[in-house]
Amino acid sequence: MSGRLKKREDGKYILQVLLPASRGELYVDYVQEELGEQVSNFTKQLIFNFLEEVFSDQLYQQLKENDDAAWQKIVQKRIEGKKQAKMKDQGLE
Repeated sequence: MSGRLKKREDGKYILQVLLPASRGELYVDYVQEELGEQVSNFTKQLIFNFLEEVFSDQLYQQLKENDDAAWQKIVQKRIEGKKQAKMKDQGLE
């Protein structure tokens, strides 16, 4: 992989796309008004669809499972953090 894009500390990538004004406006307006979706979510799904088409099902599914597991780990940490904060607020440390 090229070193042009750097991972964040959590392993995720931030992609920034600069579109020319006229075509960008058309894209944004269409996605928001006609499809009723957030532009960032729609664009992310376009990327996922591209990856799913280009790479083998086996590879794509394994990577998706990895990402899903990482997300579940984050959710679990948030739940535990909220429980601990609630206990602390109630003086039940």
